[in-house]
Amino acid sequence: MEERETRKDRQRTQGPRVARGVWLAGGLAVAVLLGLGVWLLRTEDASLPEGQAASRSPTAHVRPGLSQAYEVRAPVSQGSPTLGIWSQPPLTPTANRDEVGAELDPRSAAIAMTKQLIEDYKNRAAYPPESKPIMQEQDPLLSDREVSPISAAGPNGEDPVLTVFPEAASFEEDELPTVYAYLTVAGEKVAAREITGTVFTHEMVPIGELAFHDDGQEGDVQAGDYVYTATWRAPREDRALASSYFVRVVGLSLEGIERRAGTSFQVSRPHARITGKFRDRFEDGSLLIEAEVEVRQAGRFHLAATLYSTANRPLGLAQTSAELEPGTHWLPLKFYGRIFHGLETGSGPVDGPYVLRFVSLMTTTSMPNALSRLAEPQFVTQPYRATQFTSAPFNDPFYLEAIERETEELHRLEAMAENPE
Repeated sequence: MEERETRKDRQRTQGPRVARGVWLAGGLAVAVLLGLGVWLLRTEDASLPEGQAASRSPTAHVRPGLSQAYEVRAPVSQGSPTLGIWSQPPLTPTANRDEVGAELDPRSAAIAMTKQLIEDYKNRAAYPPESKPIMQEQDPLLSDREVSPISAAGPNGEDPVLTVFPEAASFEEDELPTVYAYLTVAGEKVAAREITGTVFTHEMVPIGELAFHDDGQEGDVQAGDYVYTATWRAPREDRALASSYFVRVVGLSLEGIERRAGTSFQVSRPHARITGKFRDRFEDGSLLIEAEVEVRQAGRFHLAATLYSTANRPLGLAQTSAELEPGTHWLPLKFYGRIFHGLETGSGPVDGPYVLRFVSLMTTTSMPNALSRLAEPQFVTQPYRATQFTSAPFNDPFYLEAIERETEELHRLEAMAENPE
């Protein structure tokens, strides 16, 4: 069991405007899969014990899938996507209480929320769409690849509870997709009489059967730990850029009680790879890091990376997208200079050298996008000084317009509060 947990601990450290459409589409694909999963879990109800519905209880103890780490601007337009790393979503104001915690009246709450929104937009306007400071503890690229277990208990939460999850949100073609499942009673893992699964395509066509085992063989890390393992290989004739699969799992306890739960994963066939070569330079007040990629088939690609201090402090994320022909290319990642001054995080200036911690390359030629393995290059830059970089705000026109609009709304609300009808 300790070996399995160590393995999962290791796995947790592996997860311009056009890119916002990429991440929105990815999130939509996940939502569709989950919706289809609910439909699958509700089929063949005649074979389920009465009231045996699936309930979800996500945890965070598995290998880095998709999350909501990336900023989505509103209103959303297909032509102006972006990434951003912030501590809370842009359009979820929570300022509905005063300084002593008393609930505000609706008009005062609207004023407070509008002020909060304006401040949030000011922070966002300080950076270009392709480069943002990291304002959260977990690396956003890891968050993006985090998978969550799905759990199903009895109709009123009765034991046993069946929990299922894939080893990763996306597997490359040469990897063997692995799914784990276990039963618990009072929170403790217990032996199962049998755990089986059915793999479905995104069109809900059954394509394979799974037999879970706990014998320490064929991908199962440790025999007798009550964590059951099943592996499966996608059909070789499937040559799509990426294919999504849903797995319906049926667990039978030693007492004959049945539980059902579902999970999903993707098999990717990316058309490019990161070669492992990087180079850096100072440019226009910012840090430019270029990554070499090898393209096997022409298409569109999206590159994102996170930058850290040598003390392992997350600093910022940069991204770029490009149409590329087969061959070797250098893709630029610009980390906006203000990032190194720590103005939004309150950390103060951070001198180099800096460390390129995680790099994500996606093939975005068609949907669903193909995810390459998350790279950990540990590339170290030159020993720059923070004072070399600009500390000026970028003044993103998108957010400046939003600030102007919300400021007008704030004045209207304040005027109404001063002169109530």
